[in-house]
Amino acid sequence: MAKLELLDLSGNVTIQALSSFSGTAGLKTLVLNGCVGLEHVGPLAPSLESFSFDVGYSISTNDSAKVSKISLAGCVDLKSFLLRGALQILEELNLSGTAIKKLDLNNQVVEVPRLKKVFLMGCNQLRVISWWKGSWKLEVLCIDTHGRRGAPNSVSSPFPPFQDKTHDGYVVAGDARFIQSLFDSNGGLKTKSLYLDLHVPHSISRSPSSSSNSVLAKPLCYSDDIVFRLESLSAYGNQIPWSPPSDLHVEIGEGIKLTDVPSSMRAPLEFALEWCRVERCLGLQAVFAASGSNECPYYFPKLEKFWASDLLAAHCIWSKGVIHDDSYSFGALQIIHVHNCPRIKFVLPFSSQITLPSLETLHITHCGDLRQVFPWDSSRLPEEYQKEVAVKEFPALKHIHLHDLPNLQEICAAKMYAPMLETVKLRGCWSLRRLPAVGRGQRPIADCEKECWERLRWEGLDTDHHPSLYQPHHSSYYKKRLLRGTVLR
Repeated sequence: MAKLELLDLSGNVTIQALSSFSGTAGLKTLVLNGCVGLEHVGPLAPSLESFSFDVGYSISTNDSAKVSKISLAGCVDLKSFLLRGALQILEELNLSGTAIKKLDLNNQVVEVPRLKKVFLMGCNQLRVISWWKGSWKLEVLCIDTHGRRGAPNSVSSPFPPFQDKTHDGYVVAGDARFIQSLFDSNGGLKTKSLYLDLHVPHSISRSPSSSSNSVLAKPLCYSDDIVFRLESLSAYGNQIPWSPPSDLHVEIGEGIKLTDVPSSMRAPLEFALEWCRVERCLGLQAVFAASGSNECPYYFPKLEKFWASDLLAAHCIWSKGVIHDDSYSFGALQIIHVHNCPRIKFVLPFSSQITLPSLETLHITHCGDLRQVFPWDSSRLPEEYQKEVAVKEFPALKHIHLHDLPNLQEICAAKMYAPMLETVKLRGCWSLRRLPAVGRGQRPIADCEKECWERLRWEGLDTDHHPSLYQPHHSSYYKKRLLRGTVLR
């Protein structure tokens, strides 16, 4: 049957398997409408282009569909895929390596109340998924729109090569709009936990012809069901270990261009973010920004670690006016890393109630325009409050590393008190004039250039802000002032 292109078995209620048709190399269209006796579908010929399986809606259990698994993995030319009717015992659907653009699992089209596993690895053309309405969730969801179609990993093994058992869902996509396909009409995810990796591969992101595919056409609404993740990072040759997260997370990487984050809600919006990593998003203006009409403040009570790098157009991380003025807004934040964001002016604006009670490490490097790390939020604070002598306590802060920040004038607009501070490392922060006040216990080490140390200003021992409370360490080389008119010969 090498020349067979169309096979229509509609109405055959006795057939139970299609194994005899798996070797039909030229098969392009397969119609199984009404084949309720089938127990398994697939594997099928790679040449298949169209597949239709409409079992209808039977009242009698004897006439209901028996199929529990459908696998069209490896059908690299499959573009038309239709499931319709009541598939009451279908548990697994594998379309890995196909060319489908849309997967419709809506209740109005198909009923799959027992579906547990969905595999869409290597589906480069996939753009939209329409989910059912209901509270039941998938046990396994694997989607990769970057994988090479027909690759062994996409067919023989539907699981991603580095998927761990922590997450039920695994999604890799190059278009941020695909996030909208991960939620049903009620805004809920179809898995209890999710790994979402947004990036464009080097071969795509560097191609001029593909730039339009990575640009977000409309503003992206973040959801509290998506959490960003970072496993490890390399900073100046030192590998910094990060224990794996146990909940939902997302990575946003190279090639993705996001716009502002709008919201039509008025009540404070809680983000369930625990890990956040954003890097090489060349068009990103702010990671968490507000549209002109946004009146909904955000707060991040579960956020523990934040990492941003190579955001060449970003002017801040959190915009002013978007953070809920509450002491719990960043109650769990432990680590802040910002690297190579040359236009960034500030990181996180403070208001009267916002504090960072869990912050342990502040690590910022190569941000030439950075003026303040924690400025006052002028949109939420009266000018009189900003002029008062306010003190912000950082009870858990241990390490401060600031490198190549020539315009940094102060870490915090308010006076800082960090009783647990252990190390301060400064390089190239020539405009910095103030370090945090510290306790009277063990003196923290201040590793910086001698000239930078001499320019710092102090208030006195009575406020625990005095150079004698630090252990200054100066490098063997430091910036020297050259005479005006010096000529190098």
